[in-house]
Amino acid sequence: MTPDGWVDDVTTDFAIEFIGRPWTRPFLAVVGFKGPHRPRKPPARRADMYEDVPLPVPPNSRSFPPFPMFHEFVALAKAHGVPLERFSPAENWREEWEGPRESQLAHEPRMGDDDYLRDYYRVITALDDDVGRLLAKLDEMGITRDTLVVYVSDNGIANGEHGLAGKRTAYEESMRVPLLLRYPARVEAGARDAIALNVDLAPTLLDYAGVQVPDSMQGRSLRPVIEGRSRGWRNDLFYEFRMGSLQYMASWVPTLRAVRTAREKLVVYEGYPGWTELYDLDADPFEMNDLSRDPASRSRRDRLEARLVELAAEAQ
Repeated sequence: MTPDGWVDDVTTDFAIEFIGRPWTRPFLAVVGFKGPHRPRKPPARRADMYEDVPLPVPPNSRSFPPFPMFHEFVALAKAHGVPLERFSPAENWREEWEGPRESQLAHEPRMGDDDYLRDYYRVITALDDDVGRLLAKLDEMGITRDTLVVYVSDNGIANGEHGLAGKRTAYEESMRVPLLLRYPARVEAGARDAIALNVDLAPTLLDYAGVQVPDSMQGRSLRPVIEGRSRGWRNDLFYEFRMGSLQYMASWVPTLRAVRTAREKLVVYEGYPGWTELYDLDADPFEMNDLSRDPASRSRRDRLEARLVELAAEAQ
């Protein structure tokens, strides 16, 4: 029988039933939420939220990327008479771009009459409702203290930041994700300052489950960081996106590699050296001041470029 209801409410119902079974050994429940993805239809209880709330404009909304956004990419391909799947923009594409640069949001297809951004916030709020239901179930069963809860997203997303709508870029709004962990029996509440990666999640769960972490895993258990023993932790990370087929994509982001430290970020685009970006994240958290061509930042760029080569080799 097909269940009725909003997708994430139904998913949560199934998860609550699973968690509530008469367990005689530890269980693992992985709950994946669909709501934030298209078509972004909130449930009725949240359908009118934020109706009269002014939507904030990101401070970096006019700090556009060096590469053409998807609507610009489409227009350029059309002007050159080249199918999208075979088109590669020139590095100096801006010289032939006649119109002003506009936010990608202005070119996003709307889902009926729904408000694109408000519905996004509505489904996120509804998702929070369901997370609360899951936590309440743990309380009801009396197992909150001894249960490790991990809240994480698969990717970030731009909603107008840098004029973009989507993911895949190396900007903070795209590459960063929330990571919250709760384990009252072993972990004190509070923030931890460390560079964590999605490949760290599996080693972390295995570590807390008392299972040996295979040497084949690239990630590291976050347990030392979580428990305040983070000496010797990583100082930087490698980020990569490889451009694939446009057939199923509503965006175009060129193949890129990036290195991010606690303070700095270098982004290089394959085949487009003139698009390289360098940011001081402490002084410029919204990545609006590209230092890649700043003579005073030359040594910083050289150092990060060398480190990027090392990290790329390690990731092979």
